[in-house]
Amino acid sequence: APANEAVEYYEHNFDNMFSHKTPFRGPPTIEREKLWQELWDYGEVSVPRDKLHHLVTGVKVEKNWKTVASDKGGGYAAAIGVFHQLHCLDYIRQYTWGDYYERHNLTNPQKSTAVGRRMHTDHCIEELRKTLMCYGDTAPMLVEIDPEAPIGERSDFDSRHKCRDYEKIRRW
Repeated sequence: APANEAVEYYEHNFDNMFSHKTPFRGPPTIEREKLWQELWDYGEVSVPRDKLHHLVTGVKVEKNWKTVASDKGGGYAAAIGVFHQLHCLDYIRQYTWGDYYERHNLTNPQKSTAVGRRMHTDHCIEELRKTLMCYGDTAPMLVEIDPEAPIGERSDFDSRHKCRDYEKIRRW
């Protein structure tokens, strides 16, 4: 993939216990919607014509792929996977809040029919399942004995991970 040149790794401790607050958690707000959209809404990149065979094989090469204007670099238009995956996560997040948008006078970004929203959500769940299985995070999460927890123990979600530098990918 052309964007692989932007991939760099770093070690990072997740700060992700259930009670931890982040700007991305919680009910929809105008500010939160904007933050989520800023994670993924970067448009398309150009894949040079001579690189197409690295991305697709067989009959797919013959499809009517969208092209990029020559004054913008030419080639074929493509979305970067991580941005589509973040869009999917955002879409599922919005789906889980359902009628909250209407009850709080917020514009629901999911404008399609109920069947369309369900199909889009199912597509996104499948996309994220495949991506998680493809990348297979192997970071261990320790389990703490805690007699006060509902099941007598709790996982430590503040574990260390080897991450790709998202900001470098975004800037690419």
